[in-house]
Amino acid sequence: MGAAGSKANRLEKALGTSFPESEHVFGLENFGNTCYCNSVLQALYYCQPLREKCLEHRTSTANDEETEDSLLSSLCDLFFNISSHKKRCGVLAPKQFIAKLRAENELFNNHMHQVCDAHSGRKPRQSGS
Repeated sequence: MGAAGSKANRLEKALGTSFPESEHVFGLENFGNTCYCNSVLQALYYCQPLREKCLEHRTSTANDEETEDSLLSSLCDLFFNISSHKKRCGVLAPKQFIAKLRAENELFNNHMHQVCDAHSGRKPRQSGS
């Protein structure tokens, strides 16, 4: 078993009964400049009303062949992948969501790290600037 699998097992043991059995705990793989994005995605996932609405949206549009490929549908797919995963914890690669984000937002359409003071409201700048 690899290091990631070992860490997931330790995390699952540490969660024990203090964390609801139905809840999933997944880290998101970083694709160069997506660490802030991944943090936000994880925070959104644990906002249970939002997660439930996303899962409902995905279910209601699952059989609709004309469903638009949007950032929302990518987010709902990611939430579904986390919540329906066989394992309780681990790491997922949010490739579909990040690809859609990069297509729609030029700040993520590269592999350059963005340095941003999230609480100051300042615009992101390139590393080393």
